Amino acid sequence: MVIIDGISYPIYDYRSVREWRHLDLWQYKSYLVARIPRYIVGNKVVSLGVPWSAPLERMTTLLEKKR
Repeated sequence: MVIIDGISYPIYDYRSVREWRHLDLWQYKSYLVARIPRYIVGNKVVSLGVPWSAPLERMTTLLEKKR
């Protein structure tokens, strides 16, 4: 189940693994790697948004702010 604004939605499936470039840690490159759930709203399948990046971006918000 995914809970959005207090409403529960069933999980439809999970997207394939996605990778976001994050701030470097000393001299090492850092990445966030996750499988994001997709859920059903009415008769539509919607991907859950992630708090660390804008939709369709491959870099985290913190890395974007640093640039």
